Amino acid sequence: MSVSLESLESYRTQNLKTEQSHGEIPYSVDSAVAHAALPAIRETQLNAVADASSIRAVKVDPSEKDIKSEIHFVKELVSNLEKSYEGNSAVIAIKKEIASIEAEDLEPCEKLEKIKNIFVSELEKDPKDIKSDIKEICLESKNIEKISGCITIFKEIKILSFAGNKIVDVPSVIFEELKKLEIINLAYNEIKSLPKSITKLKELTRLILMVNQLTSLPEGFAEMQNLNFLSVVNNPINDLESFRERKKQHIKIITIDARGTQITSDLNLNRCKVLFTQSSDELPQIPETLPSWFKI
Repeated sequence: MSVSLESLESYRTQNLKTEQSHGEIPYSVDSAVAHAALPAIRETQLNAVADASSIRAVKVDPSEKDIKSEIHFVKELVSNLEKSYEGNSAVIAIKKEIASIEAEDLEPCEKLEKIKNIFVSELEKDPKDIKSDIKEICLESKNIEKISGCITIFKEIKILSFAGNKIVDVPSVIFEELKKLEIINLAYNEIKSLPKSITKLKELTRLILMVNQLTSLPEGFAEMQNLNFLSVVNNPINDLESFRERKKQHIKIITIDARGTQITSDLNLNRCKVLFTQSSDELPQIPETLPSWFKI
């Protein structure tokens, strides 16, 4: 019995659809067609499995990389605590436990969870309560790629600096939990966007974001009452949408790149001193109707 290309294609199409729904080959079609089509179908199945395995492999690597990056962050944080609180029993215990956990044959995700649990639990029961004593955390140029949420145990932090690392994003929980932050320095990273939760920091006065990959700022920046200095120099920001037609604007100084930044008449920066970082011949295109705040 000859099998037409149309019959084969019809069978293969039906087979793939049924496999997606039931995970098996249908036997309701003509047996001869099925027999002839089987080699091609099996080849398709094997290729699909190989492709799926390849996709899983691609997904696993970044995940493991993120886990290792977060563990690296916790270890750097512990080293920082060790310098500030030499001889503290909780810090010594955390360091010892982390070394022990890393030596265990565990899945990366399980290893990370154990490390974070140890970090939090030991600080919670620390008799000297250093978690409440810490007001500043500075982890600059430590090759950090990912910030761990376990840092939110330090509720009294006022100054946070992660400048000079390789951070791409900042977890929203950092700004949701660390409500007493006054100064944040995230300069010289690879941050592409900021969570809106940063605009809820009522005590924030200085935000340094120079040399990142930001293209915009979250809505609500203009209403941050205590923020008086914002630096976004050397970011590909092309529109200050956060400052457009806002009645309230509290920032006193904002430093931005002239190149590519759109200056339009509906920007509300009346109380703000804008510092352009390029020479005057690189100033952005000026609209016919100048904003009242704009001065050359």
